[in-house]
Amino acid sequence: MTALHCAACTNPDPAAVRAVIEALVAAGADVHAKDFYGQEPLHWATRNSNAGAAAAAVQALVAAGADVRAKANTGTEPLHWAALNEPPAAVVAAARTPLQAGACTSAVDRNGSLPRLVVLRRPDAAQCGPLLQLLTPGQLLTPPHGERSASAAGALPGGTGGSGAAAASRQLPQNRQSVVPEAHNGECVVCWSAPRSVALLPCGHLALCAGCAATDLATKRCPVCCRVCCRPAGKTVTIYHP
Repeated sequence: MTALHCAACTNPDPAAVRAVIEALVAAGADVHAKDFYGQEPLHWATRNSNAGAAAAAVQALVAAGADVRAKANTGTEPLHWAALNEPPAAVVAAARTPLQAGACTSAVDRNGSLPRLVVLRRPDAAQCGPLLQLLTPGQLLTPPHGERSASAAGALPGGTGGSGAAAASRQLPQNRQSVVPEAHNGECVVCWSAPRSVALLPCGHLALCAGCAATDLATKRCPVCCRVCCRPAGKTVTIYHP
C-alpha cells in the first residue's frame, strides 16, 4: 500500500482526508498505484467507514484522475468494494461519485458477481433497500430537490429511519435469490438490456442473454444464486420461446 491508499481509507474527517489526498497528489502520489492485490487508492477510499469521509476521499481521487473502472487482481472494481463497506450509509456516499463518473453497475468480478449481488450477501441486506436501488441501472444518482446528500447528512437518502429507507426495505423480498431475476421484465441480469434466453446449469436459472452467456466471467458463477456452474466455462442451455 502507498500513503494514498492509507489516507483514503483510514482518515474519518471529510475535510482532512480531502486535504491529505490533494497534498499527496500535488506531491506526485500516483492515483493508479496498486497494492499487492492490485487494488488502487479508489478501492480503499470506498471502504472508509465514515460516510462523509468516504464521499470526500472518492471525490478527491476521481477529481485527480482515478479510474472508476479499475480492476483488482480478482476483477473487483471500486463499486464491488464499496458494497462491502460496513455502514450502509457509507456505501451510498462512496458509490455516488464513481457512478456519476461512469462506474458500471453491471460490472462482474472473476467470480461473476455484480456489485448488487455483493449487497445481497450482506447480513444486513434487508436494511439496504436504498443501496440496492442505487446499484440498479437507470436510478437517480442525486437526492431529490431539497434533500441533503448522503455525505452531508451522514445517512441514507431520506435518513435511516425515514419513510424512504423504510419503503425501500419493505420492497426487498425475504428470499434474496428472487431479487435479481424479478427486478426487470425478462432482461438479462448482467447487461440489463437484452432479453434473457440462456439458463445456467446445474442451478437452472434463466438469467443471461446470448451475448453475456458467451463471456466466461458471466458464466463462472450464477449471478442469481451465486452457485458455481459446471466447468469448463460454465454449462448453459439456450431457451427458445415459441
